[in-house]
Amino acid sequence: MSDSKEILSRIQSHYAEGEGASKEITEWDLTVYRKPLTIQQKEELLKMSKGSNAELLSWAIVRLALDESGEKIFAMGDRKVFLDGADGDVVAELGNWLLLPSGEMPLAEEPDPKN
Repeated sequence: MSDSKEILSRIQSHYAEGEGASKEITEWDLTVYRKPLTIQQKEELLKMSKGSNAELLSWAIVRLALDESGEKIFAMGDRKVFLDGADGDVVAELGNWLLLPSGEMPLAEEPDPKN
């Protein structure tokens, strides 16, 4: 039987050493960095989005976009700009990149019009 403490230590080390990928957003003259997401972070973003893809993408950018030193680039109050004051294609590209580094997290589902 494996030592669970040793396994959990390896899991935590893998996360802590997570690769910080970067993406150039040429339209904004900006380089954005990201760290691996935890399942808790993914759950929080989905809840905050309330089923809206636009909300999910804007929350992802504000909460997950990092500068080169690992600090958040944007403040919570900046979110409105991504919703109605920025190029939607660029917002979608960046938000999806932050959310879907491995393709495992779907965008928020559109609300059922019957409900």
